Amino acid sequence: MVNGSLYTWGRNNFGQLGSGTSTGDLTNPTITKLSTIANVVSLGFNQNNSLAITEDGSVWTWGANSSGQLGMGNTGDLQTAATDAGPRNPPRKVPGITNAVMGVYGYDHAVVLKSDGTVVSFGLNSVGQLGNGAGGTGTYSSSPVAVIGLPNDVIQVIAGSEHSAALTKSGDVYVWGRDQYGNLGDGVIGTSTEVNSTPKKVPSLSGIVHIANGRDHILALKTDGTVYAWGLASSGQLGIGGTGSPAPVPTPTLVTGLYNVVSVWANGTQSFAILSDGTVKGWGANSSGNLGTGLTTPAKLYTPGDIVVGVRDIQYFGCGALHNFAILKSGSLYGWGWNFKGSIGRADLQETWAATTPIYLTIPD
Repeated sequence: MVNGSLYTWGRNNFGQLGSGTSTGDLTNPTITKLSTIANVVSLGFNQNNSLAITEDGSVWTWGANSSGQLGMGNTGDLQTAATDAGPRNPPRKVPGITNAVMGVYGYDHAVVLKSDGTVVSFGLNSVGQLGNGAGGTGTYSSSPVAVIGLPNDVIQVIAGSEHSAALTKSGDVYVWGRDQYGNLGDGVIGTSTEVNSTPKKVPSLSGIVHIANGRDHILALKTDGTVYAWGLASSGQLGIGGTGSPAPVPTPTLVTGLYNVVSVWANGTQSFAILSDGTVKGWGANSSGNLGTGLTTPAKLYTPGDIVVGVRDIQYFGCGALHNFAILKSGSLYGWGWNFKGSIGRADLQETWAATTPIYLTIPD
């Protein structure tokens, strides 16, 4: 996103690039301006979906729709198979939302924060990830529903594979949905089908100012610059040490040796922190060059280490499951990690290749 304009590249088998069409599951490495949406202020995406929020508070969604995750009141994709060329669901405005400020995608569900501090959601609801007091195997809502039981001062929302979370202005964190890996942070590890359909406050946390999540783990930044993590730990993504494939941790635990943090970022099984001096730390999966260390070994970092070599003064991260981007304070854009289907955004790079160091990207006019 540059000055309200949206640019896309990478995989487009479900139309997630927003062009309204696809050549099938081919490589799309060229960064292209999306002309159908303007005045964008916020973005959200996952493997098969994208959303944009515009200045007027509207939510636009596109991509896959098998579970109603576009919020259009229906389900279904336009193609018979993801490898088929042809039309795809183009960007369309979600009915009934006029005051959105932030939107995120889990794997098959979306969570949207509104300007009045309330939250709505739509899509798959198999384990209660919509937070509307319902849910169960095969259930979904193709239209926005209210997340119930949250205070009306939410300032941030996040979504993992099948869980959702919210941060309030008062510094509390609420989680709902999947608890198979201790995602709820209440000291209990649930089952893969257990339904947690209303938000639950993480009991041991307070004074939180920023949150992030991967597939099944959550990071929480405190006012004192320290970070706590919980959930899935098998790739070292919690940053609390270990070897092999550590067991899930269902209680927020202090990330090892991390201080003076100003923001946290995550996706997949990797985690990042930006420090007050402009440096960054990372931990978790690295077998695809995820952490930008210049190497794919070790395959896992269990505690925070120096990452994203050669780049300083990062202001924002954009995290995929196996590739990542960084926007510097100067406005420069860099990408690294697994270049599947051209996901890094450089046509001169080998496809399905791990870029282990940050690569400079140029946004076209």
